[in-house]
Amino acid sequence: VGGGAGGVPEDALVVGLGIIGMSSNVPLLVQVGLGRSLWAATLVLLGWSATSVVTSLLVRRFAIPLSGPAVIALSLGVVGVGQLLGLGMTAASSPWRLLPSMVVAGLATGVLIVLGTSFLRHWSRVRVAALEAELKVEMVRQGMSADEICQVIAARPGARPARRDRQYA
Repeated sequence: VGGGAGGVPEDALVVGLGIIGMSSNVPLLVQVGLGRSLWAATLVLLGWSATSVVTSLLVRRFAIPLSGPAVIALSLGVVGVGQLLGLGMTAASSPWRLLPSMVVAGLATGVLIVLGTSFLRHWSRVRVAALEAELKVEMVRQGMSADEICQVIAARPGARPARRDRQYA
């Protein structure tokens, strides 16, 4: 999975860099740019963090169906709009002016969290099924009977049935 345009690693990288950038630069802006305390910087960022957690929990709780590239694009657009709400700040601005920006970005980030975790859950099930199919093909190729294959699949991962005529490494 991944590789080309729209691949999972690239999407995850973009979202991850965006989150790291925002969570690193907002406190820096509040402390250095606005001359406020670490606590003020933390509380502003808490607006984004708390909103994204609550949004992701609510989306899961109410089973709101979200999927597809359009939802991802829209969510990333809303994060961008949230960040644009911070435009025009000056050294005399209050750090609380960033709070609406963080809340709007947090709403969209919460949706992205749900999309990411549901995709990973789906992808891992698909990958396990593919690996299990590959294992079955390999066991048939090695001449194992259907009963032996069932024993292997039913056993713990990595376990192989004991056979006298074949030695396994």
